[in-house]
Amino acid sequence: MNSLGKNNISLLSRVQHLVAALLIFSVLYTLTNSYGAAVSSCCPNRIYNLATAFDNSIAFIPAMIVPYSWSLIVFVASFFMVRTSHQLSLLASRLIIATLLACVIFYIYPARFSFNRPLTTDWTALGYLFLSITDKPHNQLPSLHVSYALLLGVSLWNVLQARCTAYIVAYRLILTLICSLIILSTVFTYQHHLLDIVGGFVLAGLVLLIVNKLQSVLVLRYLTIAICGFLLLAITGFFIYLKFDQALFEYVGLVIGLYWLTSFLLLAWLYQANEVTANKIYFKKNSTGQLTVATWLRFAPILLAYKMMSSLGQFYFGHKQSGAVNSLVWHLVGDDTLISATARLSSSTLTHDFSNNIPVYSDCHLIVVDVAAEIDSHFKTMSALSDESLAIKERAHITDNNEYYHYLPLLDLQPFCLADIPIIIEFFEQIDELIGEINHVDKATLQSSVTLLNFHCVMGFSRSIAMQVLYLVYCDKLTIDTYQAWIDKHYPNAHLSTSYLPESLITAISIGNKS
Repeated sequence: MNSLGKNNISLLSRVQHLVAALLIFSVLYTLTNSYGAAVSSCCPNRIYNLATAFDNSIAFIPAMIVPYSWSLIVFVASFFMVRTSHQLSLLASRLIIATLLACVIFYIYPARFSFNRPLTTDWTALGYLFLSITDKPHNQLPSLHVSYALLLGVSLWNVLQARCTAYIVAYRLILTLICSLIILSTVFTYQHHLLDIVGGFVLAGLVLLIVNKLQSVLVLRYLTIAICGFLLLAITGFFIYLKFDQALFEYVGLVIGLYWLTSFLLLAWLYQANEVTANKIYFKKNSTGQLTVATWLRFAPILLAYKMMSSLGQFYFGHKQSGAVNSLVWHLVGDDTLISATARLSSSTLTHDFSNNIPVYSDCHLIVVDVAAEIDSHFKTMSALSDESLAIKERAHITDNNEYYHYLPLLDLQPFCLADIPIIIEFFEQIDELIGEINHVDKATLQSSVTLLNFHCVMGFSRSIAMQVLYLVYCDKLTIDTYQAWIDKHYPNAHLSTSYLPESLITAISIGNKS
């Protein structure tokens, strides 16, 4: 780590990560704590007792409320102590995943602290009063205080940079002491049993393993949505059951929650796998670019959300898209093939100012390449055009018989993966093969034709441009030295970061094609 790392994190970024972690904790922990209290009141047979013989010999030490309260202080301070963006990301991911997993266990395995805490009348009384109000004796296994203490200790271990080794040693001794006292305080304040402590250690170890395996923040996003949605739906069903004394509501809430959980966990796994081949299995479309019934059954909550976002985007930004039509440029590849990139797809978009862009041909073929997995393609609209659009289409000599649809399922915001290079190249080869077949037929019938190849991502113009760039690299029209200048010239407003379209990807496509 270098000293510049700390300056790479803005205050806003620190606060955003902190708020996300605190919000998830406060909502889910309070929800499951209230659930545990309600279950304990109405269905005590569903509450577990985790006390052991060793717990009976543990003394109550009122003063341990002080280190117990340090947990929240260290939790908040840690977001302002880490020095690099990587450390900040690891910290937030660890704390969020610990919260998510712990709250699932609190729901599945509700437990209650088994002893009555002695009343205190000294200076510690206010602390225990606050604790009794904010944290009921539920959410026992695992102890989040223990898990947080361990995860915070690991996350803050290397944040101090000093030339003097003694300073680093002293800092780590203090950090270890603070975290150890937080862990010990959980039993001496009569808030947790020993098995809860063991569970906290196990959970922290599991979280460290999981976070080290995460491919991107997108995986964490959908894990969070999956578990938050499940707990909210399942526990809401339970409270409705208590309100109306109808057990059916609890079962319905649980079933809907499990469906939500399964759907988003599958999506999180697909982002973790980060493979086009996996996307093809679960995000299927028919020959006109419409998502299949099986895909809807798997991902209805996600697909509905994307459909709504797409509709809103087209409603609010439609005027911008219509303006973009006027700047549509067809780029020549070979003697009779032109390519373009669009987000919204219509006949008027593709053939706008057609006669001025390319020579007049007796026939045109349109190949639409759809690279949006979570939403229907606009390709189907090409078969149901308004009279005006149909007239434009007829002037361009495009008919339903010479429209071709190809689908490469890429998840929203999913970065390109080097492991997908062979699949992308194979996909481009299929397109070339189709163009070759079209040209062969046209030559046999003595027709003069042009093939229009359109890269089309409903959810984002940047993805469409990226695919167009990769195809031009594949065709040796762009190189590692020229692709960025080409983007800047033709798409100056494109949002294509180096992490999304890196030089390594361009090089791999170029080398892979030649091999």
